[in-house]
Amino acid sequence: MEMLEALRRSLESAVRATNATFGVAGIVGPHRRPTTFVTVGHEPEPGPGGEPAATELLEEVINTGRIIRRQHPGVLGIPISADGEPLGAICLLDNHRGEFTEQDEHVLAGLAHLAQAVIEHLHRLEQTKQRQQWLAASNAVTTALLAGEDQSLTLRHIAQHARRAADAAAAAIARPDPSDIGIIRFQVVDAEEDMRALNGLAIPASGTATGEAFLTKAPVAVRGYGSHIMTQNADRQTVVPAVLKDLDSAIAAPLIVGHVCLGALTVARFDGAPPFTDEDVQLVESFAHHAALVMEFGRITEESYRLAVLEDRHRIARDLHDVVIQRLYASGLRLYALSADITDTAVADRANQLVDEIDLTIDSIRASIFALEDDGSESTSLRSQIRHLASGFTDVLGFEPWVNFEGPLDAAVPDQVRPELHGVVREALSNVARHASASSVYVGLTVDGYGRELTLTVVDNGVGVQSRRLGGRGLPNLEARAARWGGEFTTNSEAGHGTSLTWRIPLAMATAGELQGATS
Repeated sequence: MEMLEALRRSLESAVRATNATFGVAGIVGPHRRPTTFVTVGHEPEPGPGGEPAATELLEEVINTGRIIRRQHPGVLGIPISADGEPLGAICLLDNHRGEFTEQDEHVLAGLAHLAQAVIEHLHRLEQTKQRQQWLAASNAVTTALLAGEDQSLTLRHIAQHARRAADAAAAAIARPDPSDIGIIRFQVVDAEEDMRALNGLAIPASGTATGEAFLTKAPVAVRGYGSHIMTQNADRQTVVPAVLKDLDSAIAAPLIVGHVCLGALTVARFDGAPPFTDEDVQLVESFAHHAALVMEFGRITEESYRLAVLEDRHRIARDLHDVVIQRLYASGLRLYALSADITDTAVADRANQLVDEIDLTIDSIRASIFALEDDGSESTSLRSQIRHLASGFTDVLGFEPWVNFEGPLDAAVPDQVRPELHGVVREALSNVARHASASSVYVGLTVDGYGRELTLTVVDNGVGVQSRRLGGRGLPNLEARAARWGGEFTTNSEAGHGTSLTWRIPLAMATAGELQGATS
C-alpha cells in the first residue's frame, strides 16, 4: 500500500506539471488487462465524439506498447514495461490547453520509470506473499501429520490448505482406482457445499487435466476445467453437480514420491476469477511434492504402528501357547491322574469335570491365539475368513460371536468348498439374528485328525427352534447345501434353551470335486 501511495503522489505531480484534468495508472493483471488502478482528479465525461474511457485507453497503450498523444481532447499515454513484458500504463486526459506537448511527454516518461520500479516491487511482494501462503500450508500439513492424524484426515487437510493458499473455489485429491487402471477417482474434495458431491467422482485418466497430471507425472494448467469434466462424464451416466461447469482455470499437479505417483492434486477457480499464472503452477507443484511426502510418511507411520501391534500380539500369542497352555495341560494331566485314586465317586466325577473345563479353557485360549495372530487384512486363511465373517454380525446380533477352530482347516478344506462354507456360516448367523433372541452364539469349525470330515457347529442360547417362526428358507437351505456335498445337516433344540445346528460334509468327496448325484 505504501508503494501504491508513492505512485499516486508521483501521478499527482505529473498531473500538476502537465496541467491535466485527470491521471490514471494501471497495473497489468490477467489477459494483459489493467486490474489495479491509481487515479488523480476527476475523469472527464465522454465528448460528442464518443471518446474512449480511461480504462480503454490504458488497454490500448498496454496492448500496442506505444506512446499515444492526441489532441482535442488531450490524451497522453505511456506504456510501462520491463524486459519486453508489459507491466502497466499511465494516461493523462483533457489538458486545459487542449493538447499535451513533447515536454509533457518527457515528464510522463520519467514517471513511467518510477512506476516500473513500483510495479516490479509490488509483483515481488505478491510473489513473496504467495510463497509464504504455500509455505504456511506445507507447515500446517506437516504439523497435522506429526500430531498423529490418520491418513484420511491428512488428505482432507492437504486439500483444505491447497484451496486456501491458491485462493481457489475447489481443491481435490484424486487417486487411481484399484479396480480400473483407466479411471482416477476424487478421494477428497474441499469446496463449497454444492460441489462436495464431487467426492468419489470417477473420471477418465486419459484426456483430463487431473488424469494427465497423474499419467505424465507433470503439472497441467488448463482453462474450462469444469465444462471439460462434464463433457467427459456425459456418456458415463454420472450425476455431476451443475455448478461444476463454472470452474474455469485449474492446475493439476502430480503427487510423486520417488518414481511412484500416488495421485494428483487439483485446484480450480470459478469463471471470472483471475486465471492461474506460471508462478502459480510452480507453487502448486512444489506443494504437491511436499504433500506427497507427507502422505507417504503417514502411510509408513501407520504401517510401522500396525507392525508393532502385530509383533506385540504375536509375542502374547507365543506366551499363551508356550507357557499358559502348557501349564494348563500339565495341570489337567495331574488332576486326571489324581482322579483315578479318588474312591469317592462324586468327588471323582467332579475332578473329571474340572479336567473337561480345563480342556475347554485350552480351546478358548487357542482361539484367542489365532485371533491375535490374525493381522486383520484380506487373507487366504480360512480361519481368518470365517472369523471376519462372524465378526461382521456383531452389530446385528448385539454381541460378537465366539469362534473356535480345531484341526488342519487351511490344509484340508479345498478351495471349492470355502464359498459354500461361507454361505452356511452366514445363513446360520442370520437365522440366529432374525429368530433366536440370543445373548451368545458359538461357532465351531472342526476337521478331524485324518482330514476326512468337516463339521460346522453353531450353538446359541436363544428361544429355541420350537418357539421360532420358521416360515423362511433358512434351515432348508442349510440342509440342501449339505446334501450337495454328500453331507448332512441336523438341528437340536429345546424351547427356551437355545439351538444347536450341525453341518457336516465328507472332505474326500469335496476334494475329488464330486457333487452328490453327479454320477446319477
